[in-house]
Amino acid sequence: MRDVVQTLYDATAIGDTDKVRSLLTDDFQLKGAPSLPYGGIYTGQNCLAEVFANVMAFWDAPTLQVDGITVGDGYAFGIVRLGVTSRRTGKHFDLEIAERFRFRGDKIDQIMPYYFDSHAVWADAQTE
Repeated sequence: MRDVVQTLYDATAIGDTDKVRSLLTDDFQLKGAPSLPYGGIYTGQNCLAEVFANVMAFWDAPTLQVDGITVGDGYAFGIVRLGVTSRRTGKHFDLEIAERFRFRGDKIDQIMPYYFDSHAVWADAQTE
C-alpha cells in the first residue's frame, strides 16, 4: 500500500493521468471537507483531475512535500505539507494535511484529506 500511495503522489506530480487512473477503483471517491472552497464528494477514476482544477482555481504556485506514508489494515495515510498562495488575497499558506487512503484489494477506492487548519482556508475564501 505504501508503494501505491507513493506512486500516486509521483504520478500526480508529473501529470501522468493514465498511471493515476490505474491505481484507483472504477468507483473511486475523494471526499473533501465541505467547509473548504473546493470541498465535496468527487467520484470516478477521472475525478482527481477535476479536484486538481478546483484546488488550483483557488491556489497558485503549489508545492507538495510528502513527510511520510504509514499503512495498516486496508488503509494508508500520507502526511504532506502543501505550500500555496491564495489567488484571492495573495497570502501564502503552509498547510499540513493527513490524507487517508482506503484500499479495496490493491487499488485505492477512497481518499479523505484532513487539514490541520481548514479554518484558515475557509477564512481566506470569505475575504472580499
